[in-house]
Amino acid sequence: MRFLRIPLVVAGGAALVLALGLFFQMPWAKNLWPLPDGRLSYAFMASILAGTAIPLIWIGLAREWGALVGYAFGFGGMYGAMALYAFLLYAEQNREPLLVYGCVTLALTVLCLLLLRGASRFPIVDARQAPRVVRLAFFMEVGVLVLVGSLLVAQIAILPWPLKPESSVMYGLVFFGMALYFSYALFKPEWHNSRGQLLGFLAYDLVLIGPLLGIFASPRPEYWLGLLAATAIVLCSGILAVYYLFVQKTTRLWMVVKPPEKTFGRGSHR
Repeated sequence: MRFLRIPLVVAGGAALVLALGLFFQMPWAKNLWPLPDGRLSYAFMASILAGTAIPLIWIGLAREWGALVGYAFGFGGMYGAMALYAFLLYAEQNREPLLVYGCVTLALTVLCLLLLRGASRFPIVDARQAPRVVRLAFFMEVGVLVLVGSLLVAQIAILPWPLKPESSVMYGLVFFGMALYFSYALFKPEWHNSRGQLLGFLAYDLVLIGPLLGIFASPRPEYWLGLLAATAIVLCSGILAVYYLFVQKTTRLWMVVKPPEKTFGRGSHR
């Protein structure tokens, strides 16, 4: 898996460039998204891309190949669902951008499956366990992601800005993929199975917090509750990520803490 180090960092960097393009609504970036929508929707997709890019870069730099399993599991599920939905929309609307997007996300799904298979042979190197507070937060986050994803797929307005029906469903599938990613960290509670999620969370929060706060200048009454909830979640998750990534002594270290090697007593035989 060592040969993946540079490709992972490059792929993460490319995702960050695309995130910047969507955030600033550059034409070349907007043309890659098959469901044209408003400014806040582009900011949301930029935050998702940033959240996928940073963990990928970290995994490549840290060479923690085992952490690719949770990443590939979560985002592979997300890309697969988005590909299927894009193909269904193409069958209904016959719009070429939907076909192209479906093919791209299908290819990403296959790539995630290959990564999942290859990375599953590598255990997590870092010996630290995820703190209980982080696991509790992830448990709550999974519940929120599944709830919001379900409401979006059902095309029930929950985000604090208007959405087209197709966009609502697609964003719901994104939330389901994120739920899978966080669920894996609960199933395998090693710290390096949680660090990627927190890094992605922080990137997502940093991109989205500005646009969310901007809505407070002229909020629409029907979106007020959703705006308060979304802002509170972003702020709380950001504080959690900053504390455990950069403040808390047992988890802020960016070195890998390996388990102690087994030693043999004087009376034992090698």
